Amino acid sequence: MRNQTLCILLFLCTLNASPIVVYVGWNAEDIAAGIREAVDAGFNVINLEFWMNNEPAGSVASWAKLPKDTKQSTLDYAHSKGAVIIMSVGGGTEHIDTVMTQVTGQNYGTRAAQFAKANLFDGVDLDLEFSPGTNGPLKDGSGVNWIVECHKAVRAVIGPSAYLTHAPQAPYLGEWAGPNRGYVQVYKQLNGDIDWFNLQFYNQGEGCYSTYDTLFKSYKSGWDSGNAIAELKSQGIPYEKLIVGKYYPALNGGSGLVEPSVLNSFFQQAKQELGWTGGFMVWGYKCNGMTLKQLTKWGKLMQGTFGNSLPKKGSGISYDEL
Repeated sequence: MRNQTLCILLFLCTLNASPIVVYVGWNAEDIAAGIREAVDAGFNVINLEFWMNNEPAGSVASWAKLPKDTKQSTLDYAHSKGAVIIMSVGGGTEHIDTVMTQVTGQNYGTRAAQFAKANLFDGVDLDLEFSPGTNGPLKDGSGVNWIVECHKAVRAVIGPSAYLTHAPQAPYLGEWAGPNRGYVQVYKQLNGDIDWFNLQFYNQGEGCYSTYDTLFKSYKSGWDSGNAIAELKSQGIPYEKLIVGKYYPALNGGSGLVEPSVLNSFFQQAKQELGWTGGFMVWGYKCNGMTLKQLTKWGKLMQGTFGNSLPKKGSGISYDEL
C-alpha cells in the first residue's frame, strides 16, 4: 500500500487542474458502477454522501459495505483516469445546530475521519448545514468555532496530503451570516486550510444566483448580500478555492437552476474578466433523476473549460497503519 499511496501523491503533485465535482447519491444500486460512470463522464472528484452523526447513509453506506478489494479496484480505476473519491459528511438533513448540542466538533470530526480512513477514501468533504433559516450559530461564533474544531480534528486524522473540502450554502459566507460572514471567518481561523469550497449556489429563492452578475460580480437579495464570487475573493478567499455548485435536473433542487450551456458561458466570461480559475460542482447523480446522458453532458462540457486531470492538491490518506 505504501508504494501505491506514494505513486498517487507524486502523480497528483505534477498536475494542475480545477475540480469538476459530482455528488453520487443514494439511488446507486451498484455504487462502484456509479462511480465509474461519473469518472467516465468527465468528473475528477466523486463525492459520496453522507457520513452522519448516528450512522453512515446513502452512497457512503453502500461504499462501506463493499469488499475491500472492490473498493481498491474502484479507487485504482478512478486514479488511473485522473479522479479521486471523497466522503461527504453531514448533508441537508444533518442539522449541525442540533448536532452541536450532542457532540463536540472534535468528536464529530474525529469519528468521520476515522471512518473515511477505514474505508479508503481520498479525503473528506464537510457539508455542514444548519436548520433552514438558522444563522445564530454563525453570527454569535459558536457554529464557526464548532466547524473549525471539526475541521482540525479531521485534518489530524487524515493528514496534510489528503483532500479536505467544505460545501456551505452560499449565504453562509454573506452578510446574512453576521458581521464576520460566518464561513469567511472559518476560513480565516483555519489559516486557509480548506482545499476548496463546493459552494451551494441554489435553493435560496426564485431567481437567486441565476445570472452572471449575481453569481460572479455582486449579489444582493432582500435578506442577504455579499457572496458572489468576486465579493468572496475580496474577503480573502482565492479564486481557485471558489467552486460554483449547481443542481441538475430540476428534480434535484428548488431554485437556482441554470442550463449547462448558459452556466458554461458564465464560466468563460469569469475566466476572461476576473481571472477566476475555480471549478464546478453538481448535485447530483443517482439522486432524483439525473440520467447518464445528462451527467456526461455536464462532465464533458466542464472538461473543456477546466481540463480533465486531478485537482491541484496532493491526495492520499496514508493507510500504512491499517
